[in-house]
Amino acid sequence: NQINLTSYGFGCGMHDAPSQVCVDGCSNGRTISPPPIDCDRSWCQRNWCWVDPNKCSLLNKRSQIFGTYNRFYSYATCWDMDSFTQNNRLGSLQGKMLRVGFNSNSGGWIGAYSSTKESFKGPITRWSGPIVSFVTEAARTGNFWINLTEPPEVLRAHSLEYFGSSSFDYCVFTTALGYLDMCIAQYTVTDQRASTTEWLLLGSQNLHLVVLAEESESSNWQNFVESTATIFQPFKQSTWIFIIFFVIPTLGCLMVVHEYGRAGSAYPKMESVVQITDNDPESSGTKGHPQQEVKERRVPLYRHVIR
Repeated sequence: NQINLTSYGFGCGMHDAPSQVCVDGCSNGRTISPPPIDCDRSWCQRNWCWVDPNKCSLLNKRSQIFGTYNRFYSYATCWDMDSFTQNNRLGSLQGKMLRVGFNSNSGGWIGAYSSTKESFKGPITRWSGPIVSFVTEAARTGNFWINLTEPPEVLRAHSLEYFGSSSFDYCVFTTALGYLDMCIAQYTVTDQRASTTEWLLLGSQNLHLVVLAEESESSNWQNFVESTATIFQPFKQSTWIFIIFFVIPTLGCLMVVHEYGRAGSAYPKMESVVQITDNDPESSGTKGHPQQEVKERRVPLYRHVIR
């Protein structure tokens, strides 16, 4: 299978589908579990075309294969998403050694933490935390290595010209200069840090501003009255009258009707009463002793409603 270079990339189409890498797929990786990270071939079935970057406002990239011809390709122009660039980025990490600086967070639970509370210091077994676990697992999955690296101390004085004295600012500065490939920690991304280098955001936390309330000159009783009155503020006076004298009684009546006579209900239809009668000595031949008899008596519905 060969690609026709005379028409390759001209007009929207799946120009890579006939290529050998797309036809063979990822046969070498099918016996491996998990498959290699660059085994994605979804871009083979996606449409793209050559574009003029000066006239195309959609996402486009310079071709690495035809770089000498200064050609740019775009999937977005053909209403498709670019998985080729992402696949190449993931594949480019394989076998690489990344220089990583670890900053030790002093609190929280989602950062990077050193048993000695020192930034940049190894070995890596001293470090723990979700971010450390994430980077370690990413390296294992992506088949690359991370090397815990301490930046040159000579750069610290230059870092103070742009940032503060914290080790976090120092790590950002050395990464921006290229001495480190990345910094690992839970960071506060300030405008100054964000404008210096690129960031990979794994999560975020909201910040809450807590201020002290101004002391009021009113008495405690007035404060109590005002606080109590806030309960009734959502509704007008007429609405409260309607709720108290119509809505609540109506709901109560509906509940009684619904539960009336049900097993275990607080509103039974029948109730047991004890009836006591005096014996007639002449008819019974015994002295007068009262007799007790238990009878069932119906409970009117209106009694439950009134109660």
